[in-house]
Amino acid sequence: MPKAYSYLRFSRPEQAKGDSTRRQYEAAKRYAAENGLDLDDGLTFRDEGISAYQGKHLETGRLGDFLNEVKAGRVEPGSYLLVESLDRISRQSARKAQRILEDICEEGITVVTLIDGRKYDRAALDSDPMALILSLLTFLRAHEESATKAKRLKAAWANKLKNIAEKPFTSKAPHWLKLNKETAKFQVIEDRAARVREMFDLYLSGMGPSGIAKRYNQEGLAPWGRGQMWFESYIIKILANPAVYGVITPHKLEYDKSGKKKRVPLDPITGYYPVVVDEHTFLRAQELKTSKGVKGRRATVPLQNIFSGLGRCPVCDSAMVRVNKGKTFQYLACGAAKHGAKLCSYRSIPYYRLEGSFLEAVRAGLKIPVEQEKLKALEAELARAEANMECAVSQRRNLIEAIKVGALKEESITDTSYPQYVLTDIIEEGPVFREKWGPRTLRDEIEQLDEWVERDRKNIIKLRGQINLLRPAAVEARLKELEAAARAQTLDPQRFNAALQSICKKAVIEYDHSAVDLQFKHTDLVLRVPVTMWSGREGK
Repeated sequence: MPKAYSYLRFSRPEQAKGDSTRRQYEAAKRYAAENGLDLDDGLTFRDEGISAYQGKHLETGRLGDFLNEVKAGRVEPGSYLLVESLDRISRQSARKAQRILEDICEEGITVVTLIDGRKYDRAALDSDPMALILSLLTFLRAHEESATKAKRLKAAWANKLKNIAEKPFTSKAPHWLKLNKETAKFQVIEDRAARVREMFDLYLSGMGPSGIAKRYNQEGLAPWGRGQMWFESYIIKILANPAVYGVITPHKLEYDKSGKKKRVPLDPITGYYPVVVDEHTFLRAQELKTSKGVKGRRATVPLQNIFSGLGRCPVCDSAMVRVNKGKTFQYLACGAAKHGAKLCSYRSIPYYRLEGSFLEAVRAGLKIPVEQEKLKALEAELARAEANMECAVSQRRNLIEAIKVGALKEESITDTSYPQYVLTDIIEEGPVFREKWGPRTLRDEIEQLDEWVERDRKNIIKLRGQINLLRPAAVEARLKELEAAARAQTLDPQRFNAALQSICKKAVIEYDHSAVDLQFKHTDLVLRVPVTMWSGREGK
């Protein structure tokens, strides 16, 4: 009894949840039973979620495995391959698809299309011109359908982006917005937008996401969505969501070599959503999040040192820590010296005298000159990064289009001396790779371009944030916030520290010079602020 093998394929993983698998397999069982064939369940070949349009099922799928089994002699000549229709074998160009069918039949395999019961083997292709013509027409139709579908999807997406100003391409919106179906415009839910602005205010005043969530839960504020309470992770998501200042980053779905979906980010679109938090405030929050000092303090541990996370020893650059000497006297001292390190000698400074003198200097007004050369250098670097990303995106698009139309193949060699790195071991310190030299293919080229695009995208976001923080208006705004915190009737150390951290990366306590040297972010400028450390009473 001749052996029969079933080949099942569908191009999207979601189809596995539907009727595609059952329908194709039941038809194969029925045909085998009616025609005296032994259906081998152990070698049913499934390509779930792998497209035949670009030939992926031949490279990474089970049809390629079947051909290998045939050529290795594990599938004997005279066996049958049962497929629902010829377009399940390939939706590539008719010429390529015809070659695949001929390769299978040349090995002595009979291909049966279950939809019409038609057989294709060497004899039929050699002697029956209608079989050859019919298969060619079927492949032509299948390829044209897939190509048309791809063009329509591409055109539909391009049209969505083109008409974005008139009509949103999705009804989904952040929880502080809703879509008005009559006007096709997003509307602000005012009480929720006010809550978002409050989150940013609290965060920039020094309260961490955990403290914000705890505060809202203690106040009994109902969370948005299906959750029963506010969580730190949700606060973090809102604080990091560019939708607050109107930006959306569309993604498109692609399938990797294994058939798994991946989301590929496209260029961000500004002005898509109504703005509820200005861009400057958003970027300040991102800057604070990445700063080394404040990571968000617990609400139960109030901050008392305005130099927390910033104060550094002028000798060894260790952190200056607060030292309590009874209930009245508070000091700052080098943390390394306090713990007995020999690289620095212990020397304490009356904290409240230093704090009061520094606050007076801030209230009198600090002048931070704008480093124009640094700003110009960052703007030039941003222009280069944007040009690099545009170039990589263009190259990737051209390569993929060339592969789609058959002008190039993914396995085409572009470099015969390409270094690759193969994982050989994992030790305590981390993974160990060995260098392996081999050919570089267009597939490698596309993957490299993907990495470059993602790298440039992250760099562009970082550079835009740095430029925004260096512009004169931004510097002036942050100085005003610092002065306002210093002029408050009752000092809030947490608020003042957050404002100081938004400007500085370090505050060196120069006790020999009675000064605090402020070292600013994204610039080499240092501002020396004269202070009084030693006169007056040392306590509070």
